[in-house]
Amino acid sequence: MAYLQESSADRPAKTITQLNAMHQAGEKITVLTAYESSFAALLDHAGIDALLVGDSLGNVIQGHSSTTPVTIEQMAYHVTCVARGNQSAFLIADTFLTLCFSDFNPFIVFWYALASLAN
Repeated sequence: MAYLQESSADRPAKTITQLNAMHQAGEKITVLTAYESSFAALLDHAGIDALLVGDSLGNVIQGHSSTTPVTIEQMAYHVTCVARGNQSAFLIADTFLTLCFSDFNPFIVFWYALASLAN
């Protein structure tokens, strides 16, 4: 897989500012879903602008009928895997955590999620 990472190493990492500028200019932004490092490296090598790791991994990878069984630890694991394979695409993690914390303020849930993913 090193051959995939070397070719994208010369491309600077996409930033949210660059994606916003692309949007403002009417440019198309490519976003694809990845759940593991080898596919992330392949998509990054292909020049995809952003990679999405979603709680849809509950359906696609784990075989659940919904996304609600996906834990923050499982999301962190898959985001970490994708980050290892990615060199330049903007990385997005998407989960609906308020289902897990229905008694809490969504703002608190957001900060809990950030702290958990940072670990």
